[in-house]
Amino acid sequence: MVNYPPMQALRALDSFAKTGSIYKTAEELNLTRSAVSYQLRQIEERLKFRLFDRENNMLVLTPQGLAYALDVRKALDTLSVAAIRNSSLSLRGTLNISCTPGFGGGWLSGCIAGFLDQQRDIQINVRTPKTLADVSDPETDLFISYGDGRWENMEVIMLMEVWVTPVCSPILLNKFSLAQPADLRKVHLLDVNDRQHDWEHWLTAAGEGSLLAYARVKFSDWHFAYSAALYAQGVALGDIFTCSAALEQGLLVQPFELTVKSQSSYYLVIPKANTESPAVVAFVNWLQNELTRNNQHLSAPSLLFQRGLAHPKS
Repeated sequence: MVNYPPMQALRALDSFAKTGSIYKTAEELNLTRSAVSYQLRQIEERLKFRLFDRENNMLVLTPQGLAYALDVRKALDTLSVAAIRNSSLSLRGTLNISCTPGFGGGWLSGCIAGFLDQQRDIQINVRTPKTLADVSDPETDLFISYGDGRWENMEVIMLMEVWVTPVCSPILLNKFSLAQPADLRKVHLLDVNDRQHDWEHWLTAAGEGSLLAYARVKFSDWHFAYSAALYAQGVALGDIFTCSAALEQGLLVQPFELTVKSQSSYYLVIPKANTESPAVVAFVNWLQNELTRNNQHLSAPSLLFQRGLAHPKS
C-alpha cells in the first residue's frame, strides 16, 4: 500500500512549485519556513525519491520532483471540483471572501446584510488580502481585487473602472485654502503603498510633476489614509466609488474638479474550481445586481465637485 504524504505536505509542494521559494510558500500558507521545510521532507521520506536539489545554495525541484508536483496540482484541482460538485445543492455553508479595504469598508459593508437576508443559511467571512492584487489564499472562495485584470488560472470578472480625485476634510480645505493643484504642496499627501501610481497619474494629469516632490504619509491600508483625511491630517486620493457616501454627507470634499481614470479597476477573481459553487454563484449574482441597482457600474464618474460642498450639481 502506498504511504501517501499528508494533504498539508502536498499543498506545500504545490505552492513551492509555483513560487520556487520556501519563504513565499510559508507566506502563502501562513506557516513558518521550518514548517514548510518539514512538510517537504515528509514527502521525500514517504515516497523514497529525491524531490529537490541545491543549486547555488537554492532549493530547486528535480525533474522527477517537478513531474510529481504537476501531478499533485492536477489531483488537488480534481479534489476541489469533486467537493463542490458533490456538496449539497442547497445554499448553505461558509463563504470566504477576500476584499480590498477600500471596496469592503467604503461600500460592501454598507449593503452586505442584503445578501444575508436573501441567503440565511450562508455564513460569510470577509478578510482583507496581503496586497490589493493578492489572490493566493487557498482557503478563499472568491476575491474582490484591485489591479490590471491579469490573474492566471482564475475566472476574472470586471466589476468597474475606478475614477480618482483628491479628497479631504472641509476643515483642511478652508485652513489651507486649497484652490488649485499647486496648493497641495502646503499639505501632506496621504498615500497607500499599493496605490501610489494613482497619485502619480493624477499629479501628471494636473501638470504638477512627480509625487516625490510632495510631503506625504504612506499607509499600508486605504482605510488608514481615509481616516487620516477625515481627521484633517492631509489630502487622500479617493476613488469616487468608495468615497461617494462621505462626499455626499459632507464628511469629505473634493477640492479640485480634475478626476482621472485609474490604471487599475475592481475585479471579481474566482478560482476555477469554485466557479460552479452555488454559494459563489449566488454571491456574484447578488453583487452585480447590487452594483447595477446603485448605478455604480457606470464607466464614467458622476462628478461630486463643487467648491466647499460635496453633492451632485443640480
